[in-house]
Order: sequence, then C-alpha cells, then structure tokens
Amino acid sequence: MKKFSKIIASVFMLAVVVISGAMLVGCGEKDFDKDKIKIGQTSFTYDGSSHVFEVTYEDDKDVQVTYSLDGETFVQKKDVDLKEVGTYTVYFKLSQKGYKDYQDSKEVEIKGFTVANGSAVTSYATFTEAFNNVQKDGIIKMNEDIVVSQPLVANKTFVLDGQGKYKVKASQTFSGGNILEMETSNTTVTLKNVEIDALKKARVAYVAAGKLVINGAVLKNGYRADTWAYGVYVTKSAEFEMISGSIKGHQRKTDTDYTYKYSADLWIGANATGTINGGEVDNMFINANSYSKTNPGKFTVKGGKLNNAYVEYGDNYGAKLEFKGGEIVKLRISTTESNGNFVEKTAVVGTTYVGGVTE
Repeated sequence: MKKFSKIIASVFMLAVVVISGAMLVGCGEKDFDKDKIKIGQTSFTYDGSSHVFEVTYEDDKDVQVTYSLDGETFVQKKDVDLKEVGTYTVYFKLSQKGYKDYQDSKEVEIKGFTVANGSAVTSYATFTEAFNNVQKDGIIKMNEDIVVSQPLVANKTFVLDGQGKYKVKASQTFSGGNILEMETSNTTVTLKNVEIDALKKARVAYVAAGKLVINGAVLKNGYRADTWAYGVYVTKSAEFEMISGSIKGHQRKTDTDYTYKYSADLWIGANATGTINGGEVDNMFINANSYSKTNPGKFTVKGGKLNNAYVEYGDNYGAKLEFKGGEIVKLRISTTESNGNFVEKTAVVGTTYVGGVTE
C-alpha cells in the first residue's frame, strides 16, 4: 500500500512539474513591434551642442530607451556626447518589463566641416569659417556639400577632402571666371576625393602659381564662353599632378577651333609642368610659344588614361610630352605649320614627343 502511495505521489509531482513548465512557456517575454518604433531626426548642423536622435515606442511611454556608441555600454540620452562634425553609428536599446530587449542602430550626421591644423581638429558650421581658419598644410574635411557663388582664392597649402561623398558646386548666380584660383607661389592645393561641379558657370580651376594635385577628385562641367580650357588651366610656371580621379565633361559641342577643342579639360602652358600618375583625362593641350625660350615646361604621363593629347608647336618652339606609362588613346603632334595641323601617332611607352614634325 505504501508503495502504491509513493507511485501516486510521484505521478502527481510529475504532473505539477509539467503543468508548471507549460505555464512558464505560456508566460514567456514578448517581442517589441518594430512598426511601432519611431526614430526622430538623425541629421543636424554643427552648433557646439550634443545631438542624438529621439526613439519612442508608439502608445507606450514607459519603454526605457538607452544609447551606446560601442554597442556594449548603454547610457541615457543626456549622457551621449556627440558634438563634433562627423557621421557616427549610434546604437539604441528598448527595454520594458515583460518584453525582450530590442537593439538596433542608426547613423547620426552632424553637418559642417572640420579643420585639422596639425593635431588640433576644430569643427565649423560653414565652409567659409573652415576656409578662413585652415593653416599651412592643414586639412579641410567636408561633411556636407558646398555651394560657392564666387571664386575660392587659395593662398596657402591645404587639402580639401570630400571623403568620397561630398561636392563643391557652383551656385546658379556664380560670379567669376573660375571655381578655384591659385596665384600664390610655393603653395599646394590638393583636391582629395571630392567632386567639383562647375555647372557650366565657370572654369573649374585656374592655376597660375603653386601646384594643384588631383587625388581622387572628379572635375566636371566647366565652361567659359570667352576663352579656352574649361576644366583646368595651368599657366606660367605652375605645376599640376594627377594621382587619381577624372577631368572630363568640359567639351563644348560647338567647338571647331583646335585650341578650344583639344584643351577642353586640361591646358598646360608653355612654362608649366605636369604629371599624370593615374586617373583619366579626356582632352589635354600642351602649349608652346615664345615663352618656351626660357624655362620651357613639359608634361609626363606615367600612368592612368589620357584619351586625347595635343602637343603644340608655336613660334619655333615645340611642346614636350614624355610617355613613361599608362595609356594615351589618341596622340596628336603639331606640324611645323601649326594652326591645327598635326600628325597622329601611336603612343609608345619610353618615347618623348616634341611638337613640330613634318607630315
């Protein structure tokens, strides 16, 4: 009889355990409804204050929301310190009794510009402030597009970094002949990973002194109704270097004059020098004239792709093109008659070409 009672007791205890287990499963934690999670503003303009988006859960004000910059340590919104210009990944977590924690992330963008002068990095709300405060060898990093209404006159060495995402664009009311103007000796301006769109309002760059470096920049839509060379005009003893990027899309459909046609994207003056190490240029004109008598310039192609090159002859002087690598699709060498007469040659690596050949 005792044995039978023990069996009954064991069965009863087992039933209790099973029922209890079923009750635990039935009362498990719920999931948040993603459609009820609302994210507030994620893009801000630099003003020196901290910014982060607001997260709310529809119809439930008791949901606790915490934030994190590393996805591990979560704090209250007021304790998130995002003041400086930049794009940040911010994690957020929703918590509520009876619910499983919900975690996700969004990007926060604080628009503006940073200037790195040595190890000192400062944020600015406007490009004008950044441009005025960059020092020699400084770096302006963009975190939004720039619209300019007049030329950017560069008189110091600096880098303009578009981070591969941002543009410099001419305004519809742009006043002036060039987006960028360089006339100060011993200065270097580097256009890094930025798009310069002149929108046919002006030439992209005028370089009469110093050195212009194209490093991943895209230059396009330059236009001048009164002269030639709508993309980049390098003159006097200025220098040009292209590491990567492109200078294309400056050709006017109505151009018939050889000077206008072949200089559409890049002009290298009689005393100027230049190098292409990489990237792509559509049309380049290497100038020669009486100024070639002293300190003549030259151009060297070491890499990249040059679709059309014109090597001029003028005033008994021939421009010089050294071809060391890369690709020149069409090479036109001016005859001694000049005036647009040329001989087209197949570009051979290791050859130096000089304007002034006979047909």
